[in-house]
Amino acid sequence: MDEIISKEFTTQGYRAIAFAYKDMNYEDYQNLKQEYNNFQEEQDREALENQLTFVGVFALQDELRDKVLRSV
Repeated sequence: MDEIISKEFTTQGYRAIAFAYKDMNYEDYQNLKQEYNNFQEEQDREALENQLTFVGVFALQDELRDKVLRSV
């Protein structure tokens, strides 16, 4: 999926957004949060980002605007 997003969508000027979820109850979330330093650091938050269920991805076409060309 990473390859499709990075090579197909972004190289064509699309903004890609992927959706995924993790099925867990509140108690499991609180235990994970406590185990990983209340998700203070990016590496702590990554504990939430494994074993996700992929839902889908979509891409938005973002046309260049005249003002952007002048600023670049």
